Amino acid sequence: MNIAEFARWAVESGCWESCAIDGGDIQDKALELGIIVETKYDPDKHGRQYLTEIDEGDTWYVFSDDFFAALASVEGK
Repeated sequence: MNIAEFARWAVESGCWESCAIDGGDIQDKALELGIIVETKYDPDKHGRQYLTEIDEGDTWYVFSDDFFAALASVEGK
């Protein structure tokens, strides 16, 4: 996982190049870099999602353990 690489990609792609990245692009890059991981949707674990058409067992994305570790190291300072 590389948060700096993600930030660089977002600035270069979103601000300097095309200004045309969307949520799908962000999700794909975050997945590629290990910021988020794919799991299966579990309403008991992930909460009920009323604004999306998602069923138990569907693909769902969550922040990775590495992301939370990096976040904790920053918040602990």
